[in-house]
This record gives sequence, structure tokens and C-alpha cells, in this order.
Amino acid sequence: MLAEAKLHCRVDHSDEDAKFEDMIRAARNDAQVQTRHALISQTVQHTFDSFPCGRDPICLQLPPMISLTSIVYVAGDGTSTTYADTPIVIKDNQVVRLYPPYGEVWPTARDQENAVVVTSVHGFGTTASDVPPGIKAGMLLVIEHLYRNRGAEGPSEFKDAAQRLFIQERVMSYP
Repeated sequence: MLAEAKLHCRVDHSDEDAKFEDMIRAARNDAQVQTRHALISQTVQHTFDSFPCGRDPICLQLPPMISLTSIVYVAGDGTSTTYADTPIVIKDNQVVRLYPPYGEVWPTARDQENAVVVTSVHGFGTTASDVPPGIKAGMLLVIEHLYRNRGAEGPSEFKDAAQRLFIQERVMSYP
């Protein structure tokens, strides 16, 4: 992404590479907040106070999900237990839903905060090239805005254009 950002800003020297890396991180964070997506592969721990009732789904934020690592819960006797069954995973652009296998229900977890921890890997892939073009374009506009207007708010056209690109990919609501 560094080379793309520098090309976009028409910078051909390496004097400010560290600054560009900071701006890329800021733009990525902005894009993730605005779209409610994980962009680059990252491991996320989702915590819940209990399992859903019966066959209701566990809903995970930050789509898309690449893989499910584990579901660990505190059993009634206080022991940390790994959920042994393979849940049914339904993914879409808005939310990831985990269901217990057909004919099964979720186990009962101990009544306490963060009794259920779902660990999963989210993102569009492992590199910037995996991120959808609209999000990358919005990030480049944010980077350009930050580069051109250091220390001042500056014109908002870049930021407004970036917001319009991010909103196209935004997760609208979580269940």
C-alpha cells in the first residue's frame, strides 16, 4: 500500500515513508470504522455473557470471516471448555452467524461475564490487494487529505469523497 499511496500523492522520494505508513494505518482504521469490516486478516475475540437460547445464532461482527478458530466457554462447574462440535457458519456481507449443528442446541455456560469467547480470523485477505477497490480508493483519498493538509483541517472534499466510497461497503446494522 505504501507504493500506491506515494504514487497517488505524487511523491517519488522515501524521506516521508514513515509518515506515509502512519497515514496508511490511520486511513485503514477510518475505513474499518466507517465500513464496519475487517480489511486485512486479523484475529478477533468476540466475548458473550452466555450462549444464545437453543438454536439461535451467535452473531459475529466485522465481516468477512476467513475462519473460525475456536469457541471456548466456562462450563457450569467453572472449567474452561472448548466447544467440540463444528457449528454451521452462514456468512454474508453484513454479519456472520454461527448455529449449532443440525439437531443440537448450544451448551449452557456458567452465568458470568465473558463466559463465551469466540475466536475467529476476519478480513478480506492477507494483503492490501485483497481489499475491495472502493475501500482502497477511499483510503487513498484519506491519505492524500492527510498528506496535503498536515496540521490543519483543510478542504473536506477528499474526506467527503472517501465517506461516499466507504458507505457503499458499510455493514448497516448488527442483529
